[in-house]
Amino acid sequence: MTSRTWSLATVLCVALFGAAGAAQANGTYFQDRERGWFWYEPPPAEETLDPPETPQPSASAEADPNSDEAMIARLEAFQKRVQASRARAFFDPSDENVRAMASLQTSFVRRSSDVADVWQRTIWSSPEFDFTLERPVNPIGLAAYEGQARQKRADTFERLASTHVFYFFFRGDCPYCHAFGPTLRAFATASGIQVFPVSLDGAGLPDFPAPARDNGMAAAVGVDTVPALFLAEPGAGTIMPVGYGVLNEADLAQRIVAIADEQKPAAVRAATPVRHISLQDRRP
Repeated sequence: MTSRTWSLATVLCVALFGAAGAAQANGTYFQDRERGWFWYEPPPAEETLDPPETPQPSASAEADPNSDEAMIARLEAFQKRVQASRARAFFDPSDENVRAMASLQTSFVRRSSDVADVWQRTIWSSPEFDFTLERPVNPIGLAAYEGQARQKRADTFERLASTHVFYFFFRGDCPYCHAFGPTLRAFATASGIQVFPVSLDGAGLPDFPAPARDNGMAAAVGVDTVPALFLAEPGAGTIMPVGYGVLNEADLAQRIVAIADEQKPAAVRAATPVRHISLQDRRP
C-alpha cells in the first residue's frame, strides 16, 4: 500500500468512525429515523451542578493559628495561589497577570532565602546536623579525610588477608573476564588477599593460566554472570558477592571496605547476601 493510499484510508476511517460515534452519541437519524430530519424538539435542559464547597478551616486551626494544622493550611493556600498565578499568566500573559505571578514568586524566593539562612546558622551551631564533619568539603579537611580513608583501607586489607580469599569466576572465552584479570591480579598483590580462580569452561586467562575447573561451586553461590568476584572466609564457611563485570581498583577497594565494615547498621549489612557453604570441600 502506498503512502497516499494509506493516508486516504486513515482519513476515511476517521471520518466513518467519527460520524458513527457522533451519531451514536447524539441518538440522531440512524437510531431514530422514524422522527425524520425536521422533527422539532426543545433542547435538553442543561444539567446544573452544585458549586464546589469551599473548605472551611477547622475549629482547632481557627483557635490556634500557630498549630501544625493551621500552618499546613496556610502553606497549601499559598501553593494554590502560586499555581493559579502561573496558570493565569501562561494562558493570559497580560501585564497584570505576569506581575501578579512575579509578586508571588518573589515572595516565595525571599521566604525560601530566609529559611536557608536560618538552616545554615543552625548547622553551624549544631554539630549533630553537620555532615561535613564526617565528609569535609574544603581542601584541608578533605586531605585529612582521604588520609584517614587510606589508613582504613590498609587496615581492612591487612585484616582480611589473614582470614579471607577472593573467588574469581570466569570463562576463558569471555572478553570482559580477560579485561578484568590484570586489574584483579594487581589489586590482589597490593591488598595481600589471595585469589582462587574458578573457570566455568576449564580455560584459563593470561593472568590466571591454571584455574580450577568449576565443580559446582558457581551454582552453589548463584553465579550466572561472569566475571564474578566473591569474598570468602573459609574458616567460617561464608561467601559474599563483591561485584560482577569489569571493576577498577578504586571500585574494588571501596566495595571491600564497605562489605567488611562491621560498624554499619544490621539492615545495611544484611543488604549483602552471605551464603554459608563448605568452602573446604570446594576450595580449588
